[in-house]
Amino acid sequence: MLVPKRQSRIDGLDQNILSLYAKGMSVSDIKMQIQELYGAEISESLISRVTDNIMDEVRSWQHRPLESIYAIIYFDALVVISKTR
Repeated sequence: MLVPKRQSRIDGLDQNILSLYAKGMSVSDIKMQIQELYGAEISESLISRVTDNIMDEVRSWQHRPLESIYAIIYFDALVVISKTR
């Protein structure tokens, strides 16, 4: 894939980095994964910049007010299929 002049990121790469980060991968693990999947060499500082961009959003989600009551519903089912000949 060719990257146009003055463009430093490939479309969709940020989403892939964030997805891997959300799954608990470290910066160095993400770098190796991108290298293996796409053959692209990216720096750990780029990965850190991408993940740092969402940290304010993460912190606001972590500190959001919680509801006093949450409904929990348990489903239990037994499925019986009989074949008649």
